[in-house]
Amino acid sequence: MYKEEITHYSECLSRDMHIMIYGHGGVPFLAFPTQDSLCHNYEEFGMINELSDYLEQGKIMGRKCPKCGAVEFPPVYACNTCGSLETEWYEISGNAKLHSIVMPAPLSSKPEYKALGKFCYGEIELEEGSRFNGVVRGMTKKKRKQFLEEGKLPLPVKAAIYQRDGYKTVVFDLVEES
Repeated sequence: MYKEEITHYSECLSRDMHIMIYGHGGVPFLAFPTQDSLCHNYEEFGMINELSDYLEQGKIMGRKCPKCGAVEFPPVYACNTCGSLETEWYEISGNAKLHSIVMPAPLSSKPEYKALGKFCYGEIELEEGSRFNGVVRGMTKKKRKQFLEEGKLPLPVKAAIYQRDGYKTVVFDLVEES
């Protein structure tokens, strides 16, 4: 898996901030270390390898808080609802709704996304409750126009594991109405 550490000087904190980048694309995962924590902690505590292993097994995993029941995806160790540090791995259903549609600009679209076919970016809400920005396959400009004109949002989507250049990532597919 691609891994890179970058350093950024923070004018507000008057110090260098270290940032880890894992993978090549897919759903962006930003992890902000808690106070006195380091950017390497997600890797050192095993989250990066464990999440990668689950994707290899065909499982899309989040973290569930046993105290309040909230599910986080992409997974994070601390519950964003109640603050508990006792979260557990949880296999998500993959059922979700697409709340917004943003078509990629022709000049800013990444070449490696050509294999995805027609796609968009958008705000996705899992049936388990998490909301995040992701990639949705199967969207064209014509479909977008139709969905917006007919007031069809939110649209049903389903999570899928997508094989990229040497790694797997999570994308979503439009669920076609029958």
